[in-house]
Amino acid sequence: MEGAVRRSEPDPGPKITDKDRVMPKVGLLVLLIGQTTPVVANDDPALTPEAFIRAYFEEQARGDSPGLAYAYVADGRVQAVGGLGTADLGSGRAVDATTAFRIASISKVFVSLAALTLVDDGRLDLDRPVRDIVPDIAIDNPFPEPVTVRHLLTHRAGFDDRFYGDMARDPARQQPLGAHLARRLPPVVGRPGTAMSYSNYGYALVGYVVETIAGQRFADYVTDEVFRPLGMHSTGFDLTASLRARLAVGYRKQGDQFEPQPYSYVHRYPPTSLMTTAADMARFIRAMVNGTCLEARCLLSERTRSLVYRQQATNHPDLPGRTLTFMQWARNSVPGLWHDGGHVGFLAELIIFPEIGSGLFLAVNEKTTGVSGRLKRDLLDRWLPYDRPPPKAAAPADPSRFTGLYVFGRRSTADFEKIAGLLRPPLSITEDSEGRLHFRGLTLIPTTQERFVEAEKGRFQMIFAEGEDGTMRAFVDWGGSPKTLIRLSAVEHPVLHLLLFALFLIADLLIGVLLVRRAEWLGGWGPVLASAFGVLAAFIVGLGIVLTTTTSTEFRFAETFGLTALSVLPIAATVLLGAFAVWVVGYGPRTRWRWAVLAYAAAHLLFLHHWRLIGFITPA
Repeated sequence: MEGAVRRSEPDPGPKITDKDRVMPKVGLLVLLIGQTTPVVANDDPALTPEAFIRAYFEEQARGDSPGLAYAYVADGRVQAVGGLGTADLGSGRAVDATTAFRIASISKVFVSLAALTLVDDGRLDLDRPVRDIVPDIAIDNPFPEPVTVRHLLTHRAGFDDRFYGDMARDPARQQPLGAHLARRLPPVVGRPGTAMSYSNYGYALVGYVVETIAGQRFADYVTDEVFRPLGMHSTGFDLTASLRARLAVGYRKQGDQFEPQPYSYVHRYPPTSLMTTAADMARFIRAMVNGTCLEARCLLSERTRSLVYRQQATNHPDLPGRTLTFMQWARNSVPGLWHDGGHVGFLAELIIFPEIGSGLFLAVNEKTTGVSGRLKRDLLDRWLPYDRPPPKAAAPADPSRFTGLYVFGRRSTADFEKIAGLLRPPLSITEDSEGRLHFRGLTLIPTTQERFVEAEKGRFQMIFAEGEDGTMRAFVDWGGSPKTLIRLSAVEHPVLHLLLFALFLIADLLIGVLLVRRAEWLGGWGPVLASAFGVLAAFIVGLGIVLTTTTSTEFRFAETFGLTALSVLPIAATVLLGAFAVWVVGYGPRTRWRWAVLAYAAAHLLFLHHWRLIGFITPA
């Protein structure tokens, strides 16, 4: 479908001057100099970019991933595209430029482009409330500001996070996109249009908006309007026979072995389920460095194109933010556009420098070792060597205002997945005697009262501000991914809550035994209450076993042994204790023992409610 405002004639895209082109003419080959510490053994200045990638993989990465695919564009032309290593350890099939990889969250780039084609056609208003476009999807939003498509594309809708049961092993059990969103869309817990909080479900909702307006499946629409015009014929969301034959097997490294991971069918598939090849991504990069135009076809008009390349949102004016399509990212002062993606058994990186006509795509079939990110950083440090003096502390600061334990703003708070946060260690920010902050091995120096940067090269920066509720927040430029950290109060410390779980467990057992032996204290309620506290103790033990023995993949497949059965236990205990409370208040003698048991029961149930553990329902 050719939109009225999209053009068939090529467009030069963002203007690139001769000055801008100084970097690519020497830039990608500057990759060969300026590195004081060899990254590969053969650090020959004549080493080509492709030779560097090959040497890096053989010397540093082969033990971390079976295979690697790459595409490398400079000055608008493909300089290197290919593959290394093995796509399938079972068959020995090698990786090449036509091997397909799952690129996970890089899929969001294409969700955005699909939506922007509808903007070009005049069929989608980015600032229209989403509830008016897809009225069949109920958005639980307690705020007066409605969620818009622009909010979704900039991760500012304020959705809670959710992962449990979002994918299936069997394609027959994959839920239609709209049906899944109607059942599992998280509630809005942050004011729409404010801080960015990364959301897969937000982009899934964009996919459903596209699907609804276009009148066809999202996967079909993006194929017709984005992939085919760019000649990306080995790219798609559906596991066709052709893609299945090309697809690499995803692995997880366990010790010295690589364990194959199951293929997953994601219910909310648009933001995370794309499969593509290095050859197709080379074509895509060429289009992106030329204003979305490739070989006499432009995806977007000049008016809409700016939304792809220019900042549309940020957590703070002094920090990089997002366009409607990419995260902003700079390496050694050269601005770029970036997205990465990680899925079960796969990891990928995409970085584009429109001003110098260059870009890089990397994909590996192992997620946990982070090899693609390391290669990207080392490659770009040679390509774009750092030439700025280290930052200097420019203003006095009181770092003690910012120290403490922090958690990511992206987290689950509205349902039982909240409990998983107890197993994630909080992030510590400390100070030293020189007024510097320390965070995850980095030393940060103040440049203003609220802004701190990494002391050596200033690549990492953190800006502090209080939220509407008075809670300290740290806005972080986390390697191109804008993140918000929220400081925990003393009563929110995970260790305290784990201790409370342990104390409640011990108390449940002791009170249960006491009530069996001294049943006369509570009349005929002794055995009933002993059963209720025994049920609560069994729930705590069972929940601990589930959380510590279930892998993240099993959690996402909803393969959590006994979790559904466990969810019944707090409800049963609540019913028994509620009946006892009615009896004490309305009928029975009000002795101090009965009031004490009732007060303990109320405290226990309130604690479980705080962690959303009463009445939770696991999805099928």
